[in-house]
Amino acid sequence: MPFEPNWNNLPDKVKHKCIGKMDFETKLKLRSTSRSDRRLVNCHQTNLKLVEIHEKDGFPIGSITIIPEKGKSIHVQCDDQDSNHHTMIPFVKFVMKTGKIGKLDVNVYKDGELKEELIKIALKFPKKPKEFNWNDLSEKLKARVINKMDFKTRLRFRKTARYERTLVDSQLVNFNYIQLTANSQKINNFCTELSFQTTATNQECIFKFRKTSEFVRKILPLLVYILEIGVIDMFLTHFTMEFIDILIEKITKLHGFPKLRIKTLDYLVSRKAMFWFLRNCDERYLEYIETGAQNYRQFPIDKFLTFPIVYNARTLEIHDARRTTILIEVLEKWLEIDAKLGTTLILHAPGNLDEFIEKFENRIDFQSPRGDLWLSMNDPEKQIYIKVDNLDDFNCLDSCRCEVVPPCWDFINFFFMF
Repeated sequence: MPFEPNWNNLPDKVKHKCIGKMDFETKLKLRSTSRSDRRLVNCHQTNLKLVEIHEKDGFPIGSITIIPEKGKSIHVQCDDQDSNHHTMIPFVKFVMKTGKIGKLDVNVYKDGELKEELIKIALKFPKKPKEFNWNDLSEKLKARVINKMDFKTRLRFRKTARYERTLVDSQLVNFNYIQLTANSQKINNFCTELSFQTTATNQECIFKFRKTSEFVRKILPLLVYILEIGVIDMFLTHFTMEFIDILIEKITKLHGFPKLRIKTLDYLVSRKAMFWFLRNCDERYLEYIETGAQNYRQFPIDKFLTFPIVYNARTLEIHDARRTTILIEVLEKWLEIDAKLGTTLILHAPGNLDEFIEKFENRIDFQSPRGDLWLSMNDPEKQIYIKVDNLDDFNCLDSCRCEVVPPCWDFINFFFMF
């Protein structure tokens, strides 16, 4: 006897195709046969021209009339509370859930189950959304929120819990500058000033103090924290040797303190502090070093040039050099390491030009009428261009700028033509 397939033997995919082709009345009959068929039918939507829901003579029971796009219209009416609860209400839920309704006509005034269901389902009032709080957010989203905070808000927020402190401290902060200087005034008296500006808000914060105890109690913890989490475009400190030495002593005692992310370092500090900064600045960030020789009986250029972060910096600027030795030793270092193109030295009051020319006589390719010099390097693709400024009667320079440049033979040959 051949196998005769029936509805229950069909796969769900075939059943869905069949249901999709049924009219609304057939779907209603099928969904009443079993739970599995009810679930299948409830997955399909039906286009309905009109749905009318009316209560009966002021009672919380009523009728529903449905006119589908295809097939016959359907009318369901309830005469008592029991049929209203078991027939009318489930049918209204089904129609509102699966029907694409062209026009909905509702006439229900009496409070009761029908009205409540219409409010919740027929009118499809949205459910109250789940309320999220800070603890429900992912760590990635929290980090994005923290990066939108200004610096003051970060400081307050990191005090709320240990986890929040760790999360806040893991997000670096960009600073336009940090300045610690001793030339400020507070109520007509000179004082020391810490000022900084964050890149995100460009809002300047200023703290003024006179006593060392004020610095240790109020300023030092803040400055240590800024140096720990900051990416600093410029760090400037002049004439604050005592406070810088206290800062270094504090940081030295901290385990695992990171390298300083400073791009421009402008400092006049003690000899000890000078070398501490060179050891503890991150070479990946530091591009510009500016200092002065006026604080030292003799500027320690020999030890200064032992630090790769110095001779690999894009620009080195030294004020009040007063000795040609500084210029000579820097350029000798450039020749030794074959300095990169663009490496620049700016010296103020560098000394006597004649001493320099005597030292590099064999490397001078050309000297312009105004005194500018071109020096050959070991690499024929590079030269050192020295621009001099304001030679006095004793051939001493007001300042000079040295830069490693590509060879300028066309420019030099132009002078020889005349």
